[in-house]
Formats: sequence, structure tokens, C-alpha cells
Amino acid sequence: MGGSVTEKVFAWNLDAWNTTWYVYAATPVLAVLGVALGAFLSGALGVTAPGETVVTAACVGATMLTGYTLLAVID
Repeated sequence: MGGSVTEKVFAWNLDAWNTTWYVYAATPVLAVLGVALGAFLSGALGVTAPGETVVTAACVGATMLTGYTLLAVID
């Protein structure tokens, strides 16, 4: 049995996961989803170029955190 949800999401320990392919498969998918969401939101908000980078980075971080949390609950 794997570790707790917080150990799976916030630690760099792949042994906490029951199946490690979740991490390898989800990382690129969540990153692309976060970049797409960030590009859409920065365009919709009409931010400047430096603000676009900040909005996109925040969306990638939020998407990764949410996605890994959901995968940890499922796992």
C-alpha cells in the first residue's frame, strides 16, 4: 500500500504511489493543460507580456497540484 495523499503530492518519493506510471503519464498531460488554460486566461484578461508569464505559471502550478491530488485520491 502506498503513502498518504500529502506524501504522494508534495514529496518526490515515487515509492509512495501504488503505480508509478500515474506520475509519468500525468505530468505532460497536466503541464499541457495548464499552459493551455494559462494562455486562454491571459488572453481573456488582457494582461501584458510579463503578466502573461505569471498567469501561465500560476495556471500550470494550480493544474499540477489539482491533478496530482485527484490522482493521489484515486490511487
